Amino acid sequence: MGRKQNRRRKYLHLCVAIVIVITLCSCTTLSNFEKRTEIADHMHMGDRILSQGDTDQSLKEYQKVISLSPHEPPADRALFNIGLIYAHPENSHKDYEKSITFFKRMIDEFPKSSLVVDATVWIDALQVIEKGKQFNISLVKEKKRLEERIEIFEQKDRVNTSNTFLYNGNISQSLMEYQKVVSMYPHDSPGDRALFNIGLIYAHHKNPQRDYKKSITFFKKMIDEFPESPLIDEASLWIEVLQVIEKMKRVDIEIEKKKKDLEK
Repeated sequence: MGRKQNRRRKYLHLCVAIVIVITLCSCTTLSNFEKRTEIADHMHMGDRILSQGDTDQSLKEYQKVISLSPHEPPADRALFNIGLIYAHPENSHKDYEKSITFFKRMIDEFPKSSLVVDATVWIDALQVIEKGKQFNISLVKEKKRLEERIEIFEQKDRVNTSNTFLYNGNISQSLMEYQKVVSMYPHDSPGDRALFNIGLIYAHHKNPQRDYKKSITFFKKMIDEFPESPLIDEASLWIEVLQVIEKMKRVDIEIEKKKKDLEK
């Protein structure tokens, strides 16, 4: 009799345990389902609000997705979309550095995401634009120095015969006169001054055939052939200034190309 009661108690305890486990599993499953539903709702809300142009509110929705699911999708798409928002041309709080930060974060935290390639392309494009901003700042400064150097050139050499041709608008005759000086004094002064002035002519803003590459070539030739010339420092400065301008031309071309790609 006692054994039967013990078996009944054990059976009852087992049933209770099974019921508890089933209940806990059901609660856990329900909790996970509710969480996934909440994440999906925030993601959908962020997409919908973004399509309406409300970038601030959509950012909040995407941040909620990331906080609820920091290491699982759709947090990768939420991070990617935040990067897009900070790069969007109509965003009044546009910030390319923040955009790059979120794209990089998405790549680091979700290396297997299907969005990695797209994020990488965006990073490359935005870095080119950021580099262009830095070059533009540098160009403004160098342009001012360039104009100052041109002014010095005009003030110092007006008495020179070759420059007389130049200021009369006869660029070709001026260059011919300087070339004659170079041929007569290939290793002695004023050959260095002639080479230097040819470099200035090709950089001169009044020269319709202005050619910065030729200008750099003549400045370098003067430095190589007249290493003791007092014009060395000034020629070196001109080379640096003109190289910055040439580099900016290439950057501007690249930026325009990237902008067109982003607008597609």
